[in-house]
Amino acid sequence: MVEDPLAREKRLAKNRAAQQRYRQRHPERIKAYKQKNRDSIREKDRLYRLDNLTKERQRSQRYYQAHLEERRIYRQTRRAIMHVYNMIYHTQNRERNNKYSRQYYHEHQETLREYARIYDSLHKDEKRAYLRAHPELVKLHNQTRRARRKGAPINDLTIAQWRAIKAHYGHQCVYCGIHSQRLTQDHIVPLSKGGSHTVWNVVPACQSCNSRKHDGPPLCPVQPLLLAVGDD
Repeated sequence: MVEDPLAREKRLAKNRAAQQRYRQRHPERIKAYKQKNRDSIREKDRLYRLDNLTKERQRSQRYYQAHLEERRIYRQTRRAIMHVYNMIYHTQNRERNNKYSRQYYHEHQETLREYARIYDSLHKDEKRAYLRAHPELVKLHNQTRRARRKGAPINDLTIAQWRAIKAHYGHQCVYCGIHSQRLTQDHIVPLSKGGSHTVWNVVPACQSCNSRKHDGPPLCPVQPLLLAVGDD
């Protein structure tokens, strides 16, 4: 005798409800059973998946499609947590990471240079277009790199802060007063003498005055920008 589909669904729902009530009432008993029969349960699940491979794939696809937004939020949250974790880890292990990076660079110097040459040759047009489109960002990157090589104790000057410094001084050289849109970054305390590459140690200067000052004291008394300037 063929069972009525509606009656079968009601029977299965009733069984599922009874199983759920049993699990809620006896969690310790179920946990002990699973620990005692762990291997047999795993083998049974493996055989079931092999016998119902298509059915399991379809169920996984339905679940994936029904929870797209939840999975997207989960991935974004996980990436944010891992980013914070990596920042904390790098901050706590900065010296060890830098030591490892320097050691790796010295051991693989020729290989890394060859990779860089190949990359530049393959992306020559893109690199030229980027340099033409973002000259200010390229200069800031070079200044930050130079400060890092000089061992600046603070190296956090941003493009927004540099623009605010130039606007604060009216796009004029602090030493000769010449007005220019192509000002250079002059460090009040030179990098070679322990100065920092940060907002309160940088003033705008023309190329002539910057070269004349070199690593000496300021050509005239200057007041650096002490306001807190954030990023864009």
